Amino acid sequence: MKNTKVGKDGAATQRENTLKGLTPASTKQAVERAVGVCKKVVSAFSNSWKTKRELTKAQAALGLPQHQLITESPTRWGSQQLMIARFLEQEKAVSQVLLANKKARHLVPSWQDMALLKSLNKALAPLFEFTDALSGEKYVSVSFLKPVLHLFNNDILSRKDGDTELTQAVKEGVLKYLNEKYYDPTTDNLLDMATLADPRFKTAYMKEERVGFIKMRAVADLVGMVGGSTAPESAQRAAASSSPPAAEEDPELTHPTKKKKNLGSYFKKAVQPSTHSPPSRASIELELSMYLQAPVPDSETDPLEWWKQHELNFPISTVEAQAQSKVNSLSPLDTSKHSHSPLSKHSLSSLAKHSLSLLDRSKHRLSPLNSRVKLCMADPDNSA
Repeated sequence: MKNTKVGKDGAATQRENTLKGLTPASTKQAVERAVGVCKKVVSAFSNSWKTKRELTKAQAALGLPQHQLITESPTRWGSQQLMIARFLEQEKAVSQVLLANKKARHLVPSWQDMALLKSLNKALAPLFEFTDALSGEKYVSVSFLKPVLHLFNNDILSRKDGDTELTQAVKEGVLKYLNEKYYDPTTDNLLDMATLADPRFKTAYMKEERVGFIKMRAVADLVGMVGGSTAPESAQRAAASSSPPAAEEDPELTHPTKKKKNLGSYFKKAVQPSTHSPPSRASIELELSMYLQAPVPDSETDPLEWWKQHELNFPISTVEAQAQSKVNSLSPLDTSKHSHSPLSKHSLSSLAKHSLSLLDRSKHRLSPLNSRVKLCMADPDNSA
């Protein structure tokens, strides 16, 4: 009888050769089988208090964390990856308990199954936190898409030493899907405008050849927004605050008391009434240039709060930036609030579709109310 025992290096080589030999069809079947085995093992431990007790003893003996196995939930993002990660963490304790039970020995996963699960977890684990963060309701998140795509392509999902063929295939598949999804010119323009309006990123994650075009588009949007007889709201508020309040007529006060003048009153000039003339294109370009040269805030800064604090420094850009930030957030979209924006008619419809595409209809972290609102905001003519 041949000796089937191999060393650690030989086992690793054998696992690598096995993964390399998998075709796309066989890989899908093997992955489905490995995930199925993981589900059966988790189910066996969830339905037996004796098995849970033995698992606790094995964890204490092996020095593993006292963690229970996680069951996959079809309505929770990332629950399958969490199940696999916890299963891999408790692999030794789980195998020890299963081997001690004659009726459950058939559930012990093979080394092929473990190799596939490890490869899957290595590729998918970094994506869990990003998916959770991009599903936020109460903060601007779409302006993060360009930076996140850049991070995925250059770091998180790039090829690394030690990656198996399956891990590389999963990473390449995810990158291909994301890059093709946001390659559409309309979507690309929208994301670039969102990134430009975010003081944390500005033009840092744009292609160099597109920076000039996005600047020109931003200036054109601002000119269209503040052109005509309507001045920016921030400028109107500043003018209103600087103008003297109208004196209220009171018939009882026919002879008002004369106030004593101080030294400062002799140097006070009369305020001329403001004509609310729209700013010129040159002033808009200058303000945009000053905004792009302003210091970059911390990456965890709320962009809406930043614009609120710098409204006096950038009164024209603040109007557009706040409109962009409200549209770009993943909170429920309200077209009535953004009907004044040059991007409202086309961008809102496009953004609603792309925001919805980030969230599967059966897997999301949003509240039921906001999920229904998002589905109602979809284009009924083009939605499935």
